[in-house]
Amino acid sequence: MRKPKTKLELDHQIASLIVKNWPDFRSQQFFADKLKVSQSQISRCLKKWNKNYPIRIEESEERDCSTETQLKDIYNLKHVIVLKSKEVHLKSYYELIGMHASDLLVNVIPEIIEKKESNHDINDYGLQESSIKIAGSDGNNVSACLSCLINDLTNTNLEIEIMPTIALRCKHLVELSPAHSISQLLNLKPNVSVTNLYHLPEININSYEQMQHLVKQRITTVHRLKFNYNICKSDIVVLGIENVRRNFFAKGFSQFVSNMGHSDIIVKFNILGEVSFSPFSTEFGFLFHFLRNIVFAPKNQSGDMEGSIDDWEFKHSLDEQIDLLKKISLKGKSVDIKDLYAVAELYCSIFTINFCTFEQFMQKGSEQKKPFVLIVAGGSSMKAEPLHYVLNRLKYTKANIIDGLVTSQGVAERMLDLNSKKKGRTKKKP
Repeated sequence: MRKPKTKLELDHQIASLIVKNWPDFRSQQFFADKLKVSQSQISRCLKKWNKNYPIRIEESEERDCSTETQLKDIYNLKHVIVLKSKEVHLKSYYELIGMHASDLLVNVIPEIIEKKESNHDINDYGLQESSIKIAGSDGNNVSACLSCLINDLTNTNLEIEIMPTIALRCKHLVELSPAHSISQLLNLKPNVSVTNLYHLPEININSYEQMQHLVKQRITTVHRLKFNYNICKSDIVVLGIENVRRNFFAKGFSQFVSNMGHSDIIVKFNILGEVSFSPFSTEFGFLFHFLRNIVFAPKNQSGDMEGSIDDWEFKHSLDEQIDLLKKISLKGKSVDIKDLYAVAELYCSIFTINFCTFEQFMQKGSEQKKPFVLIVAGGSSMKAEPLHYVLNRLKYTKANIIDGLVTSQGVAERMLDLNSKKKGRTKKKP
């Protein structure tokens, strides 16, 4: 594995190339090709140069500013970055996504620190003892963002806490977890720690009694660990998003469902996409929320406490639970007890953000105390439909939950197309 160049090494090498080519200045891409680094790395080095030296080197157009403005207006976002690159499946593209997402977050961190100070969340009013808590979901784009952000904050006095939004259950989840992705950096970065990691046992439900016990245990455990609460109390939350209906390569949630032998659930329950392993459809919202609040609802539900597993009962009988699942299925008649066990296995196998709880928590809290929430959805244009759904759902909420978006030009253009079609359908109504 090739060791990455330090900023100082890049500075020296860029300077050397400038001297050799004086006075013929070339584009940033010229330096990137010569030094075998990304054009973004060259750009970031030269941003600091421009403050001190009258040297200007042409920057290739990486961003689609016009589309960024349109997305800000349509989805009520504070920050949007749309990358023009079409090579959306290359490692260099993920690095590019990560760098731009990190730049965005680095720019808002001073504001986050200021909020923490005004809320008296830290003892010292300087940066000396300040900490930044970051919750990150699965996927290459989010991992690239977090890895780049950690590198950018290495030489600061900030203590960085990374909290995954999923628990580790099997090797496939470990591979996708941000904690696993950045673990190689932990020994090298003394100001970085990973918190709130949980390991769940393998789950195989064979009887209704076993399902009852596991679901009860899952709900009470999540409540006692204050899992959603800890994520909501982070300073920064970085989320990935996937379209699972057309995910032919079985990655992320699709791969996880496939590994468990429940691939038909994606089609049967019309799952469109997922945010941090929270599957959802446009008609019925988030599946895990429906399971927790409707199908597996406790008999004596309390807003604050779930109670003991021993005296905890389901609100509905077995037949009633199956009937409730039929309501959200495309083929209700084919839903039976096996499907109830399958969705229960999925529900019990992951600690993830209950996105609806997350949404409700944000709306209850003040703007001053909510985390900065960034969605990183670079890559294939197939992500446009689930991303469009999630942003539309959240854009008019009280707390304006989603603050920023980093995505590709293909995704952005498809989102604009979906928005235009929606407007067209609205106009036709009497």
